[in-house]
Amino acid sequence: ENSGTISALDAKIARLRRDIKRVGDESQRVYTENMKKWKAEEDARNTQFDEEMAKKKETLTKLQAEFEDKSDTNFTNERKEHNRKYKREAALEDLIQKYDSEIYELH
Repeated sequence: ENSGTISALDAKIARLRRDIKRVGDESQRVYTENMKKWKAEEDARNTQFDEEMAKKKETLTKLQAEFEDKSDTNFTNERKEHNRKYKREAALEDLIQKYDSEIYELH
């Protein structure tokens, strides 16, 4: 009677040990698969990020070059405009002085 109970308990223990091993093996397999999947997703995100950063860097370089080109042009245009205004003001100042001297001579 005791030997039957002991052998039933031994069988139950052996079955539980097999179940524990199976669950542990399954958990390890799922963990390994998930780690591979997460690593692949991370690599894909990093690749996408690097590509986007390269595009943005290229765009920034183009914009900087365009800015440099335009800044020279804008500076030249501003200087021309300033010179035109200055010459206009100088001519006006000459006319005013001429007018003042003529008025002074008349009186």
